[in-house]
Amino acid sequence: MDVSGSMKGKSGGVLDWMKSIFTTIRKLNHGDRMVQSAPYISTCTPDDHVFAIGCGGNGDEPHIFDILGTVKYLQHMGGNSTPDNLHVVLKETLDILKRNGAPYVRDWADEYRLKRLIKLKEGKAILYKLRNDRQFTSEFVQNVLPEECRKHTERTTKAAAAKTSYAWAPMLTTVLGVTTAILAPGIGWGAGALMVAAGTGTGIGGAIAANKEVGRATDASIKETIWKGMKLVRKGILHPVSLNTTLSIEKACNILRSYTSDENQTEMDDLVQHMEPAIYSCDRKIITAIWKAKELFSQSNFNTYEQILFVLSDGLPTDSHWCNPIPDFNTAEVTVVSAYISGSESRQLHSRESPNWDSGANFYFRLSSPIDTQRVSPTVFTTLGWSVESREPEPRLFCQISRPSSVEDVYTLAKDVVSAL
Repeated sequence: MDVSGSMKGKSGGVLDWMKSIFTTIRKLNHGDRMVQSAPYISTCTPDDHVFAIGCGGNGDEPHIFDILGTVKYLQHMGGNSTPDNLHVVLKETLDILKRNGAPYVRDWADEYRLKRLIKLKEGKAILYKLRNDRQFTSEFVQNVLPEECRKHTERTTKAAAAKTSYAWAPMLTTVLGVTTAILAPGIGWGAGALMVAAGTGTGIGGAIAANKEVGRATDASIKETIWKGMKLVRKGILHPVSLNTTLSIEKACNILRSYTSDENQTEMDDLVQHMEPAIYSCDRKIITAIWKAKELFSQSNFNTYEQILFVLSDGLPTDSHWCNPIPDFNTAEVTVVSAYISGSESRQLHSRESPNWDSGANFYFRLSSPIDTQRVSPTVFTTLGWSVESREPEPRLFCQISRPSSVEDVYTLAKDVVSAL
């Protein structure tokens, strides 16, 4: 799936397109209750597997990443492993910070002040990282928290703020129960005035303490610290593609279950909100992602599987050059189906490129697998509402779509075509 910068402006944004992918995966699971709402979907068996590769990580993040692995990680970060009580979350968070280089963090802001300004999900995410990532803890203490949390600093009050290189300071003395201020040079306070007060003297230490206060957080500084903390939380959240990227259909559905229901739209919003700072790259390294997919297909335990590669993008790859050719899937027996996001939508499978297409459409048409129409009955297409431009040359599994809801239709067509071969 393409999650580069251009996808941000598409209909529904990355949120709806990603949700359409998740929904399609769930509906392929024969044991998932979601299948009951779409009985026409060709379901998979418990032995079938799936992977989801994202293309468009930015900055220091992996450009090609494991979507399901990233989602699973984000679930753990805000899931059941941390308490659902905000006060308990904040108490443990401050305890960890105090033990790891911020001994005065509660002098700066305690649990009761923080509760008004931080969300439970934010608190749980930060606590999860503090529990499980020592490097994160060190960076949080040194780069996110203000200095007042690490060192016991004091701020002089406005009444004592004016300083000169040679100033007068009041020295206190008590005579017969009367406290008298005596002017004396060289202690560094602003110019004093003669003060006489009845009562017991407090001593010079008490007088100085009365004019200073410990550095306390403002609401603005707490909000800024939360923002910086969440930015650090989201750093490094994209999981690189590995052999563990491929999951059984059942495991994939368990990960995605809370993101495909309309009732849980907030969960999907939060997921994309966490991911957005790490995606939307200006690059679109589709060919590199396809090579990663070929590596996953080539694992020995999948040699006997029917293999389908579904590619969703809205533009030309930025890594298309002579030293990075497109893998040859014809010899690898992988069926490639492309869904190209454009301004128009057609339910016709084309047999040749059109002069009216842009360069992106032409590329994904050539990438897509041809259909052997001698082996696939025309009813396979017509039953699902598709038509074929012509049977000679062979049509390709290439579709132009404009709505996220069409992803499911395209994949269903590809699955039925492969099953008919």
